[in-house]
Amino acid sequence: MKAFPARWLGHDWFSLIRGPFPDVRFVATGGLDAGNVGGFLDAGVRVAAVGSALEDPGQMSELVALIASRSRPAGPVSGGD
Repeated sequence: MKAFPARWLGHDWFSLIRGPFPDVRFVATGGLDAGNVGGFLDAGVRVAAVGSALEDPGQMSELVALIASRSRPAGPVSGGD
């Protein structure tokens, strides 16, 4: 479910709304940038849509670093033989 404008709702809203709606997967959009997107992801947002922040070249390196810090390396795949 799209939640807009996420910045106005705040990341605490996402944490709280997951209580009564644990199966709803939220897409946070509107006002997200490198400085606040981590809080939304920590609150359980499944997708964080960053739009206007991409116009700022300084944001890109911070966003890439954030994504890299949250990426999990793929583990070994079992054969199942």
